[in-house]
Amino acid sequence: MSNDNSSPTVTNCTFTGNTSKTHGGGIYNYYSSPTVTNCILWGDEPNEICDDATSTTTVSYSDVEGGTGQSWFGTGCINADPLFVDPCNPDPNLRNFRVSPGSPCIDAADSNSVPADTVDLDNDGNTAEPIPYDLDGHPRFVDGDCNYTAIVDMGAFEFSCSYFGDFDSDCDIDFADFAILAKQWQLVRLSSDFGPDGGDGIVNFLDWATLASGWQDTTDIEDVAVFADQWLLCGAYCADIAPAPYGDGVVNMLDFAILAENWFLGVE
Repeated sequence: MSNDNSSPTVTNCTFTGNTSKTHGGGIYNYYSSPTVTNCILWGDEPNEICDDATSTTTVSYSDVEGGTGQSWFGTGCINADPLFVDPCNPDPNLRNFRVSPGSPCIDAADSNSVPADTVDLDNDGNTAEPIPYDLDGHPRFVDGDCNYTAIVDMGAFEFSCSYFGDFDSDCDIDFADFAILAKQWQLVRLSSDFGPDGGDGIVNFLDWATLASGWQDTTDIEDVAVFADQWLLCGAYCADIAPAPYGDGVVNMLDFAILAENWFLGVE
């Protein structure tokens, strides 16, 4: 609720699962004129936005349930299921309001409306640039629909898996994605730099060749996981991709199977 002649600006937020006895389960305005941009308002009761006679809400580039035809339903707005990953889990702590593949909210917001990074979250000295991260701390500007243009998503979370297995969102599946998957497979840190001739200070294809040469005799998938863990020191929450579409809470052979299935397909 906003009131007392306020004019708040709300950007890249997600409102869901809220309930009011009479009106405005998502946002209720009393003597206020908020501006809502790049947001998702879905699953609130009895409605998403309610203005009293003294208020005027401005909404743009947002997904608002039941918003079609409302006076505040402005430029870039949609009224379509955002396809949350798991909004109805019986355990409230496990409910997931990130968007899943195919969500109409992906790459559908206004990049120019993302607020400035005034507190310099990425410590690059630039406080005039747009905020670089989403609520997860992942990059805010990602090419989620693989059309080679990174546009901000609606909602608090950025969709960062272009399709199952593309963990680094570069629109192909390769060893970089395999490394991210394997990093989450085993949280073990051992030395994997053994080629050539005992190591050269970097983990790369020379080490891969050494690993592969002993595959039939001594190497198993645990060795591969340890090896790839040092290949790329980065991670992705979306590595749990099996069983489709939302995973089962662990990263294992099922996820590896989906990764392998998509390896040579590319993005259509």
